[in-house]
Amino acid sequence: MSNSVTATSTFLHTQALMSASQNQLNKLSQQLASGENGQSVADYGSSASTLLNLQASTQAEQGYVANNTTIQNYLTAYDATIAQLQSDATTLQKVLASTQTSSPASLAQLSTTVKGLLTDVTATLNSQVGDRYLYSGSRYTTAPVTDLTQLTPLASPAASPTIVPQPTAVSGAANNGGGLVRLTVGSTAGLTSGQQLAITGVNGTTEANGTWTINVIDATHIDLVGSTFTNPYTSGGSAVSALPAYDTQAPGYGTPVGAAYAQQTAVIAQNEPAISYGITANNPTIQSLIYALQNAQAVTATGTTAAQQTAYLSNATNLVADAINGSATNPAVTGLGGTGGLLAGLTSVEGQISSANAIHTQTLATLKSQTTGITAIDSATIAEELSAVQTQLQATYKVTASTLNLSLLNYIS
Repeated sequence: MSNSVTATSTFLHTQALMSASQNQLNKLSQQLASGENGQSVADYGSSASTLLNLQASTQAEQGYVANNTTIQNYLTAYDATIAQLQSDATTLQKVLASTQTSSPASLAQLSTTVKGLLTDVTATLNSQVGDRYLYSGSRYTTAPVTDLTQLTPLASPAASPTIVPQPTAVSGAANNGGGLVRLTVGSTAGLTSGQQLAITGVNGTTEANGTWTINVIDATHIDLVGSTFTNPYTSGGSAVSALPAYDTQAPGYGTPVGAAYAQQTAVIAQNEPAISYGITANNPTIQSLIYALQNAQAVTATGTTAAQQTAYLSNATNLVADAINGSATNPAVTGLGGTGGLLAGLTSVEGQISSANAIHTQTLATLKSQTTGITAIDSATIAEELSAVQTQLQATYKVTASTLNLSLLNYIS
């Protein structure tokens, strides 16, 4: 009977050894295949918290690199499209220089050229990268520009063809009888119901300050749609078109004026301020180009007098020069090229992002090295251990087989 107990005990012990050896074999095989000591952070004991921090930092750095790479793709597209706008502006400048208002053939050439350029500028400004409109700024899901060939023709040549917003003075504010703010302005000439106006500087009725869609009431009064009159008016205020006429969010009235939509922003490096990047379709330089095209188009309009043709031609010539090189009278019009132009601005942002990504790449290499120091295995050592465990496991199998094959005589003897 003692032999029977001994055999059973030996079998159970051997079975335990087999299980432990098999687990060790599996672990070593996994380590050899993955090149890492553990399959989860829990396998690293006291080094687990350090490993978690390294993994979190690595993920953050990879996120910056991915985001910055996407922005670089956008900037590359801006480079190409601004170059196209430059080409269009140069073409317009050349045809304007050769236009003779007394020559029907020359006017016909100008008309054909301008129509083609309006079509091309529309397509360029509505360019997309993926599902984003390049020139829509922070409202990138909306196409920025209407069909420029369908803009309302200019009514008369401006004495001073500038795109600096021309404000209308506000001289009063009151309840319109239905709770809305009704403003008294110098004149509503050129304003149309549905147009957006930026109201600033109103004292007393300060709730009027902001950007509003308006209803024109008469020659000197407008209502601010969606407003609520609360405080009595005391003094001051001005109203100015909030969007250029060609903007898809504008009703298409008035001269192209107003500030550009907000640029997109992004954080390109940890603990660094966000940068603004990109160009909007209502950037003053682009407004100059489009206004130049409108003036050029007006030169060839039916019913335009000789004096008006001369004025429109002069306006178009001056404006396209501003669009190309920048304006001496309006610093907001930086020009498409040149040292301070839109392309130069893109180059500056590209440099910032490239420098940031160089740092991120170096940081990722350091983090990888630190992580590897914790997780990496010595392949030669693991291979030796694996071989030893396999040998031990084979020996255990033999012992088990011997135990299972004991005969009745073994138990009796």
